[in-house]
Amino acid sequence: TSIGMVLQSMPRLQHIGLDISDSCSKITDLSAVGHALQDHRELQQFSLKCGFCKGLWDVSALGSGLQGAAGVQQLRLDFGSCRALIDISALGPALQANRGLQRVHLSFNSCKRLHDISAIGRGLRGSPALQELQLDFGVCDIRDLSALGYALSDMGQLQHLALSLYECASLCDVSAVGRALPAMPGLRYLQLCMDFCGALSD
Repeated sequence: TSIGMVLQSMPRLQHIGLDISDSCSKITDLSAVGHALQDHRELQQFSLKCGFCKGLWDVSALGSGLQGAAGVQQLRLDFGSCRALIDISALGPALQANRGLQRVHLSFNSCKRLHDISAIGRGLRGSPALQELQLDFGVCDIRDLSALGYALSDMGQLQHLALSLYECASLCDVSAVGRALPAMPGLRYLQLCMDFCGALSD
């Protein structure tokens, strides 16, 4: 709550970086931060690290806050090892609202109960300014990449793509991503990690 109050008192901030990793055992949602962000119309860069927030399960307020900010160009969210996190659908509209996004780094590594990432794909669809995209879904329970692949196929301007699917044991089909790659003529850097995806057959 105190973080939210501080942010609310400074609505003209252009760059916000928050790191609450390892000190957030009692945090179950991000409502204080989310509500504060709605008034930050000049915000251009936002970074939030909340790795190992083991009780965090609700990111809806954060999604609403970022949706209200709407002018973010660089976004970095790290939810690594937030093992109670299941639903990230609220982040889709947040991504969609920030049409000026140039760099997006999202990490859900070891969010073992997370299986539906379609909202991320829908949110990134048609991002006209996006140049750099890093997504880490390592050790997640995802099974369907179709929405993400559909979004990637519309990113002809993308220059940097890093996608980690490390140890996604339930994932058996990555063809949606494969089909999207030829549609990225501007791509200069590509990193795909699919180690220990035991269900993949080809």
